[in-house]
Amino acid sequence: MFIKYKITFIVLLFSLAFVSVCESAETVVVGGYEFAPFVQRTPEGNYDGVTFDLIAALNKVQEKIHFIFVSTLAETRYKAFQAKRFDLIFFEDKMWGWQDLDIVTSQAFLKGGDAYIALKKEGRDQGFFADLSSKILIGIKGYHYGVANFNTDPELLEEQYNLILGNTSLSVIKMLEYGRGDIAIVSLSFILPYLKQHQRLSKKILISEKLDHQYEHAILIRKNHQVTPEKLNYWLSLLEEQGVLKEIWKKRGLGELHKWLN
Repeated sequence: MFIKYKITFIVLLFSLAFVSVCESAETVVVGGYEFAPFVQRTPEGNYDGVTFDLIAALNKVQEKIHFIFVSTLAETRYKAFQAKRFDLIFFEDKMWGWQDLDIVTSQAFLKGGDAYIALKKEGRDQGFFADLSSKILIGIKGYHYGVANFNTDPELLEEQYNLILGNTSLSVIKMLEYGRGDIAIVSLSFILPYLKQHQRLSKKILISEKLDHQYEHAILIRKNHQVTPEKLNYWLSLLEEQGVLKEIWKKRGLGELHKWLN
């Protein structure tokens, strides 16, 4: 009986200690929008992705800050930021519409790029991507594309660039398959692992060697926030040294990005 009560007491102490650590940690909100594989829907309708892997890793590598996630939309993320719904956003590029907001950035820690894809047809090769002006393009609402000078206004995109919009990476692929457009623009971070998982589709898709644009993923932070770029850079360096980042990239199929990027 004494041993039983002793074990119960020890478990209670550990539980209280855990609660104490959680209560002492400052909660910091990370925003994110559907941007596969960084933030994506599961078949059950929940959110998942590389952002969640990195949040878990950052919560583990230090104890003073507890990062949590809140969803937003690609096209309204700036208003949500200004309304202080979140203070950080992961896997973003400052040039994607953040230039006039009070933000600072971490060091870049993952390269990325957007590619053009088309359906394979007899006689179709890389030359198909040479003249985009004569093609109907498909992109994602709220995303920035080099071919459109990084404009995001839907009407302007359709009128001036012949670019129509879907809501997600999956939806633009479906639009391409259904003949809604000639060329879709997708991130290499999404399309490379997706085609590996869907061999049927990989036989139907031609990926351009010419990229729409390249970028470097960083974490954007509200200016004068307690989580400074220096702190994030230190935590990211620890995760790099421990091999955690490499494991996350491997888990999400991002290991082949370097073959496509300069």
